[in-house]
Amino acid sequence: MQKQLMVVRGLRIALIGCHTRDENALLLQFQRLGIAGDSFSYFHPTIFDAPYDGMIFDSDNRALIQSMEQNSWPTLAKIALLGMETPSRVKWVIDQNINGYLRKPVKAEGVLSTLILARHDFQRQKQLQDQLQQFEHRHQLRRFLLSAQLLLIKEFNFSEQSAYALLRQLATEQQKTVEEFCLIVLANPEAWIRHIKLLSL
Repeated sequence: MQKQLMVVRGLRIALIGCHTRDENALLLQFQRLGIAGDSFSYFHPTIFDAPYDGMIFDSDNRALIQSMEQNSWPTLAKIALLGMETPSRVKWVIDQNINGYLRKPVKAEGVLSTLILARHDFQRQKQLQDQLQQFEHRHQLRRFLLSAQLLLIKEFNFSEQSAYALLRQLATEQQKTVEEFCLIVLANPEAWIRHIKLLSL
């Protein structure tokens, strides 16, 4: 776990639609932990125009549940306050893609560990999502790599391995990935063919 995820002092957390009793308990514990807490009785996207490190919402708040049918949560660590345990309510909470939860009524015990674990889970999910997007992006670019290799094979009678080796060398010189560089080559193939011919002189 990254060291900064263990530090909660200085965090700013939004409380959305929480019961006054739970809100007061959270704000008191936040004060002890050095956390800034802002309370909102309802959800609105403009709340998050200000920077927050996480949010806590009441999963029993009917108005909030209805509001989220037309809205989506910001990309933040989310903690749900759980009271009702009906299957439909639990399913709704799961659908919110939460990173942690606290039982109601909220007590001081567990707030610190829940915040730390929720932020860690959020960061891990974000890293996995970023890696997946990078993989998908590179996978989409692989077809351009094949096209660029075929271009060199046709123009210079290279083997597949030689074509790839040259593309990789040129990509390194351009400080690009091979796949990104192949896009550049295919955008102006005549110029790059001339360039490669000059390299072989």
